[in-house]
Amino acid sequence: MGAFAEYLEHLDERIEDLKRRKRDVPDIEIVRLIYIDLGQKMGFDPHYTFGNSRQKQSIYDRITCEEQFDEVLEKKEAICKSLAYMLSMILPRYGIKCHVTFELNERGEKRNRAHVYNMVELSDRKKFVIDLVEDFEFIQTGSKTKSFAVDLYDEETCLYDEEEIRRIDQEIGYIPEGLYMDDILWMMDKAVSNERISDDDLFEFVIDNLDKYVDIRNMGYVVRTHYYDRMIEHFFPRERVDIRGRTSVNRIEKYDCYREVNGEREYVICLITCFKGEKIYLFNNEKNRFERISPEKFAYLAQNGLEVPNKGRANKLKRHSVKSCSEGPGL
Repeated sequence: MGAFAEYLEHLDERIEDLKRRKRDVPDIEIVRLIYIDLGQKMGFDPHYTFGNSRQKQSIYDRITCEEQFDEVLEKKEAICKSLAYMLSMILPRYGIKCHVTFELNERGEKRNRAHVYNMVELSDRKKFVIDLVEDFEFIQTGSKTKSFAVDLYDEETCLYDEEEIRRIDQEIGYIPEGLYMDDILWMMDKAVSNERISDDDLFEFVIDNLDKYVDIRNMGYVVRTHYYDRMIEHFFPRERVDIRGRTSVNRIEKYDCYREVNGEREYVICLITCFKGEKIYLFNNEKNRFERISPEKFAYLAQNGLEVPNKGRANKLKRHSVKSCSEGPGL
């Protein structure tokens, strides 16, 4: 039995369990359960994200039938097209109409490697859009989704109010305690509301809490970076006004560094803050958290296989203490 067939059996069991607990299960709850379940299991394909145009086209063209679904589910790496086609086969299994839709340009033509999503129609004739790949990061961090049950004519509007979606999410076990990450983020905001906290201290607080409320161990690299981007942007927007009313540009750099491991790129996030002096934070894959490292240690790592995609920044970092590099990583 292939991975896709096994996944269908898994969904059958989940939906049957829901029906045993409830006498009446509306279509919208089945769609939501499948949407959340698939979103929790998959990650975005890094070969597509970081690939060149030819690699992207090859991956995009390959997704055409059920045979590719096995590979997608086994690797847990998908793109918008693979997810849309997968959902178009899954939802009709439960009596729900679902169509694949390609994003068109201003002339009404399908663009090259056009974004792909789904149009859904329930038994009550209600129609809406779902775009699972856009919700990966939100689903895997237990957040409110942004691209589920979207109005056909207004992409800013969900056809179901927030309380109804929250009730369904508790029912299907997505937020068993009734709290989204958005609620926890609000509490974190309150915790750092002291206007005298420095930018450096605030940044340390944010990265120290990235993994306390979200299980990031099995999160794919691309989804994880989207989560970090959102958290950091929340506390350090691109342009923000300080307590004296002055506007300052965000001074945080992010690099998708990588090492070559058995012919594959192993990505690791590097964050560099430039508040009062420069500070470097590198994600430790083994410890599953960010660690602050010295410029000398970063220079040593850069001399020993760690690639920084920005050549200007890489050369600047490598200039830190050649002597330290030759002696090994600093503190």
